[in-house]
Amino acid sequence: MHSAYHRILNAAHRYGDVFVMGIYVLGALIFWQERSLFLDNPFQIFLMIVDNRIEVMAHRWPAVLVRILPYLAIQIGAPLKVVLMGFSLSYALFHALVFILIRFVLKDRLCSLLLVGMLTIPVSQSYFWNNSELIQGLSMLILLLALIRKGNAVGVVAVSVILPWYHPLILLPFLFVFIFRVVQNSFRLHRPERIAGLGFVFSYLTKMVVFPNWYDNSKQNELLRNLYHFRGEDLEYLQSYFQLTLDHFLFSILGIGGLLLFLLVTKRKVAAIGLLLSFSFGYLFILTLVHRGELYAFYEEVNMMIMAFFVLWTLVYIFFQSRWLPILVITGSVIGCCHIVKTAGFYTDRIQWMGQKLESMDHPKTIFTVNPEAEKYLVQEWASAFESLLISSSILNQPVNKSFLFTDDDEVYRDRLDSVLFLTSFKLYPLDQVNRRYFKVPGEKYVIYLEEHK
Repeated sequence: MHSAYHRILNAAHRYGDVFVMGIYVLGALIFWQERSLFLDNPFQIFLMIVDNRIEVMAHRWPAVLVRILPYLAIQIGAPLKVVLMGFSLSYALFHALVFILIRFVLKDRLCSLLLVGMLTIPVSQSYFWNNSELIQGLSMLILLLALIRKGNAVGVVAVSVILPWYHPLILLPFLFVFIFRVVQNSFRLHRPERIAGLGFVFSYLTKMVVFPNWYDNSKQNELLRNLYHFRGEDLEYLQSYFQLTLDHFLFSILGIGGLLLFLLVTKRKVAAIGLLLSFSFGYLFILTLVHRGELYAFYEEVNMMIMAFFVLWTLVYIFFQSRWLPILVITGSVIGCCHIVKTAGFYTDRIQWMGQKLESMDHPKTIFTVNPEAEKYLVQEWASAFESLLISSSILNQPVNKSFLFTDDDEVYRDRLDSVLFLTSFKLYPLDQVNRRYFKVPGEKYVIYLEEHK
């Protein structure tokens, strides 16, 4: 009994991270509907089918990698279900590839534990809103750390130059790790750190100056404007973020707080904890300056992953020599996977709700006005046209595809009910362009249904 216990413990210690990554990828296959039919993902799939290209948003070119698999499936005429599965799976395979490079090529156990912990422990909603380039950027940052620790100069140059193109906020975790390593190395900069710093700064400035884009510029202007006009009453936004954090991460916060207290008392890592707290509260303050509207749990969870990265890096780095670290990380990851499975219920329910809505429609092209039930299941109504069309085409297998568009202002569409158009929140598509492959949207006029006000 005792030896069996030790064998299990040793197996978890040696291969637990591999097991968790395997579960992570398998989940992407099991929950392919929930992941591929939520907000931005059906929008991206629609664009790949109708516009016949991979759309690059805000000059975030590296994100093209995760869309190659579904795009190739479209090009060879694979069934739409296969395209959706490929889209869901491609994101998980990206992280799995990064994990393989870290774990088996660079043989960096610290960074492999950091990666699986970051992808699972602070995650539930964002597993289904998986399209964020920030998540991919954090994985690449961990790969960069492994390359720095290995002293692989060529790899450090390549990844540090690519990294800023994922997401502008990746600057903060990069700075955190860079300063952390400098402090831990007695304020000495080794050659890999110097290469990474120069490559990152050069690429980040190039992106800002030579390739600006409207989205990043608008966020930057909003940040500066709100900072300039900041008043004491604006702290209510900080309170909202704290409340959101408590609602979704209470047990994690209590556990992390206990570990930080343990570090402070027993290991006296004052500099590391000071750096962690400074970056964490500074980042929360930045979020309150940028996001002043409605808080969506899936979106804010992705933002909170940066703070989770601060914490996980600190704990993994300090406790790396402890035999119990892999067990603690894997245990946290397994709990995180269970949380993901539990959260999946909502995303399954919303697909069923939309499917039932489509089947009950008397007219194949309908515009609804938003009501509380629709707000609950749609989360954001702008994607409803793309989601409903893909559900009709792939899951319901309707010979003539139905689609609906939810809006809070039906007057916008009253002069756009032409029978040869497919309406979305962003653009009007001619039916002959939409119906080239996969879709069979009928040539009928839209009907506006106002009963949803009741």
